[in-house]
Amino acid sequence: MRQTLSAASLMCIALFASVAFAQQCEVKLTAPKAEEWVVEQGDVIGTGKVPNGSFLWVLVRRDDQPKRFFWPQQGLAAKDVNSAPQWKISVHYGVPADRGHDFKVVTVMVDEATNARLENWREQAPSNDYKPLVGMPSSVAGCEPVEVLVKKSE
Repeated sequence: MRQTLSAASLMCIALFASVAFAQQCEVKLTAPKAEEWVVEQGDVIGTGKVPNGSFLWVLVRRDDQPKRFFWPQQGLAAKDVNSAPQWKISVHYGVPADRGHDFKVVTVMVDEATNARLENWREQAPSNDYKPLVGMPSSVAGCEPVEVLVKKSE
């Protein structure tokens, strides 16, 4: 009986902890809006709270390219996201030849190791001809990526 009670107690604690952690992760994109027209460079603006120790990253890709291709734009530490009423990240929507195409903007909350990998990609991108990052980075537990589809002006 005592082991059953302990197991049940542990399950309740784990459930409470996962709910509490998930409540720390609320991200909303406020700009650009879905289907909005964007120019070559613009700001992605949002609000929310993310788990301490995590990093919010914005990734962009042309929607007609392989679904696993992403171009990381910039990341923000949780302390920077959580301490301000809104956050802002400057992004590039491809090159001039991409005009008229749809772009997917994705925010993903990552751990410190993934943040380092994304920062490394950004540092190496110019010397690698801006080849895409292949694969969506894993989001931290309790945080789902947030996406919006926009259209690049002609």
